[in-house]
Amino acid sequence: MKRINYLITPTERIFGRALRFAVAPRLRPPLVAIAGALASLSVPCCVEMTRLHHLEQTGVEYEMRLASAAIDVRQVHGLEREVTRLRFMSDQLASVRRSGDVRANEIAALGNQLPEDVWLTALRKDGDAIDIEGGSGRLNTVAAALAALSRLPQYAEARLVAVHGEAARSEVTYSIVLERRR
Repeated sequence: MKRINYLITPTERIFGRALRFAVAPRLRPPLVAIAGALASLSVPCCVEMTRLHHLEQTGVEYEMRLASAAIDVRQVHGLEREVTRLRFMSDQLASVRRSGDVRANEIAALGNQLPEDVWLTALRKDGDAIDIEGGSGRLNTVAAALAALSRLPQYAEARLVAVHGEAARSEVTYSIVLERRR
């Protein structure tokens, strides 16, 4: 017995011809299952790809911000070095200013210890020692000056280096070295 199907299939209505399926009917359910699995995997994959693309763009923006921040950091380090240099110079300047007062007090203390007939003509710092040159009207006042300078608390000893008398004048020139106390 032969069976004949007189019903018109939807493809015949649309295309005017019946289309034959390339897949056997018993393979259709596994193929539909595979297609469903691929579709369910492709949706999360697309979401993750979109997130990855967004994160890459954000990473590029962060790299650009980091590069501009690196320029700012270099400028800040330069300013920091400049501030350190200026502070060092300020400390040195303050030290020089203080040393002027200290030196003036030291010279005043030396002058105050000298007898009336003795004067200073030159002061030189030589390491920890101070070379003093001066003059006097008499030789015994130079000896009194040497004794007075040796009593100063900041100096360990006073040494007479040279004494010169001039026959034409009644003056005596002297040179004394004061060694600092350590």
